[in-house]
Amino acid sequence: MNERQLTAIKMAAKEGYIVAPPEKLDDDAAYRKRGQGIPKATRKLVYRRDGYQCATCGATQGLQIHHAVKRSLGGSDFPENLITLCWKCHAVAHGMKFDDFPEYINEEWMEQAIVEYLSDYYAENRPDDPIWYPYK
Repeated sequence: MNERQLTAIKMAAKEGYIVAPPEKLDDDAAYRKRGQGIPKATRKLVYRRDGYQCATCGATQGLQIHHAVKRSLGGSDFPENLITLCWKCHAVAHGMKFDDFPEYINEEWMEQAIVEYLSDYYAENRPDDPIWYPYK
């Protein structure tokens, strides 16, 4: 197990997760069971953290969980990589456009808003234990 995995597991345990050893040396999602997606407890934690509203527009209906760094690009299911979005903002984050949204709100704008939200949240709430690095 590498140092990054150890740090992630300690953080997850501190947050109250049941932690299982990673299946592979490069596996970040140490608590996730294979093929089951985001655990229900993690979803609840992210919704609670974000105040049960969309982190970008404040809507309270049609809430969904979005990965800041896509799983296909190595993003994990840890709360530091997840954000609450309404269905419309989630669709915009994946490239869709809506007539009732201003022209500038597009996929790139949404990605920047998500990075800023998560960066600010973890900088304020864990100044001694920074674990979320949006830029690698």
